[in-house]
Amino acid sequence: MQVLNLPPASLELRSVSRQTLVFDICRKRWVKLTPEEWVRQHWVHYLTKDLGISKSLIKVEQSIGEGVKAFRADIVVYTATTLTPYLIVECKAAHVAIDEAVLQQVLHYQHHVAAQALAISNGLQHIFFEKTAAGMMQPVQLLSIMQDKMT
Repeated sequence: MQVLNLPPASLELRSVSRQTLVFDICRKRWVKLTPEEWVRQHWVHYLTKDLGISKSLIKVEQSIGEGVKAFRADIVVYTATTLTPYLIVECKAAHVAIDEAVLQQVLHYQHHVAAQALAISNGLQHIFFEKTAAGMMQPVQLLSIMQDKMT
């Protein structure tokens, strides 16, 4: 798999029937290692190992919406105090460009979940948004939780 613009992650891999699987520490199960899953798992490890967010506050492939219109957000991080959605991370494979369609996808998720922050990443490029006091999503260089760790 491709080296990403994220901290290295100690992923547990195994091969079963000529298929590579990765252990998801949040879902507590083995999943097929696809290029998108590679990015997703690096984000999970970054959030837990580098930023110190509890695995219990992270939902991977979180169902959003209801019925036929249900979607799945790659990663939703909840606040420890109120257990409300704080961050949605939309992951794409490294070869997938982050374009207007991807932005609209994550904004659609945000509309349903009302998270305070968004991250869109293909593992090489990362785009972040945080909610302003006026309730609008505004692009930012780094998320507040990332800045806190870097100072």
